[in-house]
Amino acid sequence: MRYSSFIVCVGMMMMTFRITPAFMLPSFLTTSIMSEKASPVLTITEFYQKIETRGIRKILGDENMEYLVGLSKDGKAVGHVMIKNQILLEKIIDVSIKKKADLNIIEQTYHPMKIVQTALQSVLYIPLIMVTWAIFSAARKMSMSMPMTMMSEEINIQKISNITWADWAGSPEVVRECVEVASFLTEGERYAEIGAILPRGILLEGPPGTGKTLLARAMAGMTNSTFLFTAGSEFVQVFVGVGAMRIRQLFAQARENRPCIIFIDEIDAIGRKRSTMGGTGNGGGNDEREQTLNQLLVEMDGFQDNTGVIVIAATNRKDMLDEALIRPGRLDRIIHVPLPDRQSRLQILKTHGRSRMLSESIGDKEWKKIALITEGFSGADLQNVLNEAAILSVRRGQTEIDLDALYRSVEKKWIGIPKEMDMRSDEVRRRVAVHEVGHAIMCIEYPEYFILEKITIQETYEVGGYTMCQPRPEILELGTRDFLKKRLCILLGGKAAEALVYGEDHVSMGASADLQQGNKICQDMIAIHGMGDEELKNTVITPSSFPLSSSRCSAMDRQVEEWMHEAYEETRKILEKQRPMLNAMVEHLLMETTIYIDKDKEEEEDNTDDKSRKI
Repeated sequence: MRYSSFIVCVGMMMMTFRITPAFMLPSFLTTSIMSEKASPVLTITEFYQKIETRGIRKILGDENMEYLVGLSKDGKAVGHVMIKNQILLEKIIDVSIKKKADLNIIEQTYHPMKIVQTALQSVLYIPLIMVTWAIFSAARKMSMSMPMTMMSEEINIQKISNITWADWAGSPEVVRECVEVASFLTEGERYAEIGAILPRGILLEGPPGTGKTLLARAMAGMTNSTFLFTAGSEFVQVFVGVGAMRIRQLFAQARENRPCIIFIDEIDAIGRKRSTMGGTGNGGGNDEREQTLNQLLVEMDGFQDNTGVIVIAATNRKDMLDEALIRPGRLDRIIHVPLPDRQSRLQILKTHGRSRMLSESIGDKEWKKIALITEGFSGADLQNVLNEAAILSVRRGQTEIDLDALYRSVEKKWIGIPKEMDMRSDEVRRRVAVHEVGHAIMCIEYPEYFILEKITIQETYEVGGYTMCQPRPEILELGTRDFLKKRLCILLGGKAAEALVYGEDHVSMGASADLQQGNKICQDMIAIHGMGDEELKNTVITPSSFPLSSSRCSAMDRQVEEWMHEAYEETRKILEKQRPMLNAMVEHLLMETTIYIDKDKEEEEDNTDDKSRKI
């Protein structure tokens, strides 16, 4: 088989350069007739017609009657043809007999000079064959050496001494779990005395940007351990067996550099669930990936002595991992690294703020405000907020980052880049102002649940204006039924304000996103939180509940429609009562474009009943 490829290669080169060796020429071409004068190649039909029209008066054929040469009356060659079909040959013979054309069989006769020419021609092809063989051998050696090159690649080895637990800010419970595992490497005797066994591995699982890699680096830095960094994708190779070889090489390096921490990022690339049908996961069969996973399982809990070696793996998709990988004895501890809460966000902002030039006006109180309005941000998002604020400060010609730059960078993350030129007409700006003020008044109406931060009609590339209204932290953690219904009213405030000022038939499309979000809240209240009315009061819909019955779907639709209608009617009544306040805020917003709410003044006036005094 290995030489068949070489033969094919030689044949392809000959076809490419239109080369025909002498030993491949038909014997008919070496006859005395063809050596004297070449004749054109004719098709069988043309050869037949020339015999019929008596253009060919004499036919010469080889011993097998496969190659025929037609001669004219004066003995000149008219053309030649090759015939493989016996039936067609018989027709040629019949027409030649009918038209009285002579048919003669010529024995092969070779001229001495022709033999020399053929020999020389064959010798000239020897260099071509040798070059082809050299190319073929080099390509074969390269393909054979490629897996060995991949196997010999070194894993990234580094000693980390400048990363500590202080560089990671977030949930203290997560740090405590990691500190405890790190202490096994530094104080293993204490644990051995009581019978505790060193964990084989830790799985850090959580959303992107929550600091999983930084935790692993901090663990290596605090224990003065060798840190081997790799990624799951580096073990996925084209050649079968290379991934398993690299796993063996990785653990061999770790045992030589104890104490050692092996960090495998995105382990789901090789650790996906193995299919019972012989494939890996839902993506079909992959023998290389499965062999790599099997080798990893053996190395983590096999016959090798892994004392002083800890494997830390990170993933965003724990549900995709094979059960054998996350069982005790391999990845013993599964630590969930969540999105930071408000207190954690505050610590992360302060940690990243240490390395930046901040204005003296930014203190603990200002950091708390930024932490409050960045709900749902990861640690990487918060770092990006500070970086964007620094870039904005440079653009403005400032040497320090002030509070306004921080607010602007948060808003850029939420609603996009603001436009410098507002090309909208006065009527469009007024309608946007009415819509946003409707949201703001409803937010002011429920001060026990919400904090109004800002109202603006500043246009961005994504929205025409927005109202920043944050739930109070202590309320958000509970999320009661009453709180969610009040949130519906705030969402519907924009549409209700437009309907009040312009009429129900002249409400714009600006409320479509609010309506979608409101419907989603109602559906979650019923299907997830069990907050429905009557027969849906204790109903929770799980994946096992699908497909839903038509009666349950109808009940959910009626419930959502009823809640949205109730919230809209309540919102309209409140805005009708606050119509003077709405008109005054619209005019003020059109003049100022943006209204910031004074939090200090709001807290001082929290006990008053006149909510309009807070603006």
